[in-house]
Amino acid sequence: MKVVPTTAAGSHATGPNDDGNNNGKSVQDIVLDTMSTKHIRVAVVGNVDSGKSTLIGSLVSATLDDGRGMARSKIIKHKHELNTGRTSSISTHLLGLVRNQEQYQAVTGSSYQDIVLNSDRLVTLMDLAGHEKYLKTTVSGLSRGMCDYALVLVNAGQSSAVTNMTLNHLQLCMHLNIPVIVVFTKSDRSSKHVFQDTKQEVVRKLKSKELGEKKPFMLKNLNDVKLVHNKLGSNLVPMLLTSCLNGEGLDLLRELLALLPQRRLHAKKQRDKSFEYLVEDIYQVPGVGTVLSGFVTHGEWKKGDPLYLGPLKDDSVTRLVPKSVHVAQTLVDTVWAGHSGTYERNDCGVNFTCSSITVSILNSKRPVVE
Repeated sequence: MKVVPTTAAGSHATGPNDDGNNNGKSVQDIVLDTMSTKHIRVAVVGNVDSGKSTLIGSLVSATLDDGRGMARSKIIKHKHELNTGRTSSISTHLLGLVRNQEQYQAVTGSSYQDIVLNSDRLVTLMDLAGHEKYLKTTVSGLSRGMCDYALVLVNAGQSSAVTNMTLNHLQLCMHLNIPVIVVFTKSDRSSKHVFQDTKQEVVRKLKSKELGEKKPFMLKNLNDVKLVHNKLGSNLVPMLLTSCLNGEGLDLLRELLALLPQRRLHAKKQRDKSFEYLVEDIYQVPGVGTVLSGFVTHGEWKKGDPLYLGPLKDDSVTRLVPKSVHVAQTLVDTVWAGHSGTYERNDCGVNFTCSSITVSILNSKRPVVE
């Protein structure tokens, strides 16, 4: 696999996503184009202890788990999540995939920019909570996460496979019109007859009217993946058996994720509209200031354009001009619909919460806080 060294924005680079010919494109141009045209967002949901964080950690690090939480530890956001084994927050992780002979392999790098420059396809995996205590967090992630697809994880060795939380997650995806892929995990801990019982229970639920009479299909080889990858918009629900301990089924999952087409097509359908950026997280970075992280839902923004942030707690809107913008840890001069990015802004001393804030170019009737 060709390794592309990390270079500063504005310099030139070559990566496999451009077949070795970038026509003089800068690094930021490659990053923006790749994140716009070859990138999908996938939510990962399922009952507590189904192995969501472990699966994501194993995929993005290209390593198998040791059975003691090694894969999970690579992506855990908070210390208490590592100690309890329960995810309580929303986190996103970039998976790069590159074609290696007949199959797709994971790309690892020191930064997201390295991963983007060396990948043929990109998948943002959104790790969501499985415990009932954090259901509100999971609902928030699914509803505002702009997901193209969802992986619903089921413990292959669990006697009662379709728990209330699993059923809730399946129903949420159905109502939000997010195509579902069922991933049976921990096959190394499940006997053959227990897995068959688990699979039959899942199939029975998927075929029920409660879940829209879906058509489950078990993936057993790469030919099955190529057969179904572009049919998920219908009632088809692919299913596959995996293990992060011995690697079973991970090659099929990587292949499926690499072949899945974009569904939302923000760049094609929303780029010519007024700019809007949905704020997902707000960070206070020492030495940097306030950083807004989120997703561009409409339009296009260019460096120097003023933005309006709101509504704030008093229903007002504040004007700001970002210091800098990053996409995939790469400094860029523009972003457009479909990009996930971070804005660095001057602190204006305004208190706000991130759950209901958008950043827009607009003529607002609300009072503007200068």
